[in-house]
Amino acid sequence: MEDGKVNEYTCNYSEYSRQKVLEKRQQQEQNDKYIKEKTRLLKAAEDKNKKGG
Repeated sequence: MEDGKVNEYTCNYSEYSRQKVLEKRQQQEQNDKYIKEKTRLLKAAEDKNKKGG
């Protein structure tokens, strides 16, 4: 169970392990993208406030 969801894997352990690594990598990429966008938006808001906008 992860994030309130039940994931069913119908494969052997090595395939399950490979899928878990892939899922973790994708989750990390999404998190990195979120942080980058959040930083960009915060900087844009800060720049706008400095300009008196």
